[in-house]
Amino acid sequence: MTSVATSEPTGQRVIRDATAVAPHVRSHRNTHRVLQHAALATIPCLVFALYNTGRQIHLASADAPHTGWRADLARGAGLGEAASSVVDCVGLGLLYVVPLLLAVAGACGLTEWCFARARGRPRDGSALPLVSLLFLLALPAGIPAWQAALASAAGVAFGKEIFGGTGRGFVHPVVVGLVVLYFAYPASLSGNAAWVPGAAVTAPLAVATQSGIEGLRADGWTWGALALGAAPDALGAASPLAVA
Repeated sequence: MTSVATSEPTGQRVIRDATAVAPHVRSHRNTHRVLQHAALATIPCLVFALYNTGRQIHLASADAPHTGWRADLARGAGLGEAASSVVDCVGLGLLYVVPLLLAVAGACGLTEWCFARARGRPRDGSALPLVSLLFLLALPAGIPAWQAALASAAGVAFGKEIFGGTGRGFVHPVVVGLVVLYFAYPASLSGNAAWVPGAAVTAPLAVATQSGIEGLRADGWTWGALALGAAPDALGAASPLAVA
């Protein structure tokens, strides 16, 4: 508290008390910490994505054996191919989700760093981990990692950085990245072959769009299965309970 001299209309000088600093309430909840909390909220979706990815692949492998370096690595690690085994499903899911996560996080972080370097200021830290996690959870498991990296980098660049950073763009970077994927590589983001790697499986959303509720019932989908997320879909969109 300091004293400030003011002039009254009568010409007399009156000494009044005034605050020397702004009377703002200080809190540890800055923008960076809020972004970290939002990223932590995606963990249930990420954990379920690991399980559901492996489970859907094992279910599809009943008709056609699963092949590729991930299948060879899973067998070499002693993992089985039982859709009823949580360990087998999570282990195979890790082999799909982790490379995608590394590709997306690396592309987002590198793009943010390049813009910060060019402008001579520190990174705001929103691309890692929040934007990269949200973008990852919006992808199908079988998308090539280089396509995911390219689209996520474009999303950060054209959805956030060119407007000046977090909170200044008019559209979310994840939406920009998905639009880039949709127009540049539509087969990787939609269609029957996009949701389960190595198998042509129709997602329930596509069935509902084409045939409505009756189509879902005809394919054997129940409300309970759809609520739990036992269905092929994007990594973070399969389970409404995990999203909630």
